[in-house]
Amino acid sequence: MKYKFFVFVIGLLLLAVFVSCGVSNTKVTRENFDKLKTGMDQSQVLEILGKANMLNETEMEGVGKLELWHYQLGNKAIDVTFQDGKVIDKSWTEI
Repeated sequence: MKYKFFVFVIGLLLLAVFVSCGVSNTKVTRENFDKLKTGMDQSQVLEILGKANMLNETEMEGVGKLELWHYQLGNKAIDVTFQDGKVIDKSWTEI
């Protein structure tokens, strides 16, 4: 009985992981992209777009901390670049 319960719980956890990986950010719209402004902080971007699908960060000597937040919905994507927590660049892609 314990074995079946354990397998059931593991199955539920795996299902949750697979479902969450397949969820796209529905806030990826041109309207929301246009709301993004240079100098915004990360909390302001989170309010507009929510959590990024992918995040990449690096520390560069003389530049500071750089982060790239990538948002994807089908053939539409928004990339937001931060330097020390403030927006320095944004890009819209639609294929």
